[in-house]
Amino acid sequence: MAALDEACVLAQNQAFYAALRERNVDLMKQVWSQGPNVSCIHPGWQPLRGQETVMASWETILHQSNLPAIYPEDASVQLCGDTALVVCEESFREGRLVATNIFIREADDWRLLHHQAGPLNDDADLEDELFDDGDPDALLTIEEPEWTAHSDEKSARPSDKSEATDAHSSSDELVGLYLSKRGNRRFIN
Repeated sequence: MAALDEACVLAQNQAFYAALRERNVDLMKQVWSQGPNVSCIHPGWQPLRGQETVMASWETILHQSNLPAIYPEDASVQLCGDTALVVCEESFREGRLVATNIFIREADDWRLLHHQAGPLNDDADLEDELFDDGDPDALLTIEEPEWTAHSDEKSARPSDKSEATDAHSSSDELVGLYLSKRGNRRFIN
């Protein structure tokens, strides 16, 4: 049964991208859940919530004359009961994106509940930068630009100055134990 579900989910994932390539609004509506709780995050957009809002966004996108032909590649499925997660790369002439598509079983078929796509870093050395020289206990971190460091610090501090100083210094000490000496960093989580 799991193999059949996986095949059905991958077929729906293909149908989603076919609707996108063919600019087919009707097929796009058939692929998506008819429930009110759908959501979508197009690259660079704010999160969209609700069936009407998400479908309106697809209608706008599908009517664009410069919409590239997007093909899913390297799709993988994870099943969890009546929910399926598909992670794939979106390939088109101008580049690639990475996407997460969440499907739910609805009326004995798999329907898209959530789609999110964003930039894909093709830098093969990125994985090496995320790990602290192979130390399995190191936390994953990424570089933080100096201008963003501690930008919300004032709003996050407690009102009592002595509490703020104690909390700030102890958190700095804790963070210092996990961070390498490669410059300003922030946790990925």
